[in-house]
Order: sequence, then structure tokens, then C-alpha cells
Amino acid sequence: MSSKLLVLNIGNTHAQLAVWEDGEFQSSRVLPTDGLGPERLPAGLPVAAACVVPAVKKALAAARPDIFWVSASITLPFSLDGVDPSTLGADRLANAAAFLRLHPPPGMVVDCGTAITSEMLGPGPRFLGGAIAPGRKLSRLALHQHTAQLPLVPFADELPATLGANTVDAIRFGVDIGSLGLVKEIVAAGKELLEADCPVLVTGGDKGFFLSRIPGLRRAPDDFTLRGVVSLWLLNHPGHGHEG
Repeated sequence: MSSKLLVLNIGNTHAQLAVWEDGEFQSSRVLPTDGLGPERLPAGLPVAAACVVPAVKKALAAARPDIFWVSASITLPFSLDGVDPSTLGADRLANAAAFLRLHPPPGMVVDCGTAITSEMLGPGPRFLGGAIAPGRKLSRLALHQHTAQLPLVPFADELPATLGANTVDAIRFGVDIGSLGLVKEIVAAGKELLEADCPVLVTGGDKGFFLSRIPGLRRAPDDFTLRGVVSLWLLNHPGHGHEG
């Protein structure tokens, strides 16, 4: 049975929208999260969404009460035994579901966006938890907003070759080298916990920075989290098409 579905991944900074039909995404786009309103949702088209912004979720739900929201209360393809599901982010649940469509457990997902998050999956499969830390953009913003003189430093693909000789390069060196070390330590801790040299998939808008500098990481598909949303929608709506 063919099914057409609007799929949303609503993050703190950007939202992904895609139409899923016959096991494939037929169209997709990215827009600022603060520009996502009910008018973006075509009438008559089912909607499945992962959202980490409560105000946006509230506005969309008021206009479209039929939206399928990813949460810990739906049927999941993994156990949550041993973790507190009450505040577990929808994007992290979708990432875990997407991982299981590509690999058997154990394994990890690292999502590099406004925040850097990780999801660890053990045998069972079982969701074991993970880590949440500020991403490169958020770290820059925090330094700017909570100090008197530090500027807001934009992203750069290149790292300073040495310690910063001026304030801008010092911030870049500190934040970017620190973020690389953060992800390396998260991955090392996850593999130690899982007791396996397991796959580590990296997703998120800033994934390229980390993939190019940390050996052994694997690039997740660009529609990775969206695929997780579709997988969870299908699990909770049997008979509504296939995943492809």
C-alpha cells in the first residue's frame, strides 16, 4: 500500500521538511525553525514530526491535532529500560530508530548541531543513554553573551595552526579544538561502555567539521533523522506503506 507523508525534523535552529512516498523522499527543504508555522503543513497530508522546540510544537499541534509526534510514549523498536524517558528528546529517539534501520546494535549516533548529542544502543536492542553538550555555535554564543568583551566568532572550516595570537583565533582554537576533544571522548566512552568497536554514525548540520578530523566516524545520510521519524511512524501505523 502506497502512503504519502510529510515528515519534519524540527531542531533548535533549523527544521527539515520532506515528503515521503513509496519508500523515498520525493522532496525536501530546510528552513529556519522560527519560520515554521502551520501554513507550511498542507491540508489533508498526514504529518509525522520530531520536535525539540516546545513553542513550535504547541503552535503546530493547535492547528493540526492529528500530527504524529515522536516521543517516548509511542511504540519504539528498542527498550528504554534503565533510562528516564520523561525528558528524552524526540530527535534522539528518531536517531536511534534510524541507526537500527542501517546496523544491528551495538552502535552509536553523534548528532552535531546546535547541541552535540549522542545515542548509544546496546544489544536487545536497548537505548542506553548518551551525552548532551553545547555545539560549536552555542559555545561561541555563550562566550559572547556572558562576557563583557568577547566577540561572536563565526564558523570557519579551518583550524588555527597554533594557539590563537588574537582573541578571535583564541576563541576559534579553544572552541573548535575543545569540540573535537569532546566528541572524541564521547565516542571513546561509548565504545568502552558498549565493549565493542561499533559503528559510530555522525549526523547534524555541523557533521562535516568532525568527520574530516576524527578518524573512524561514519557519515550518516543527510535524511538520517527524517528516516528515523518515518520508521517510527510506520511502526505505529502498520499497513501504511514500506520504508524502502
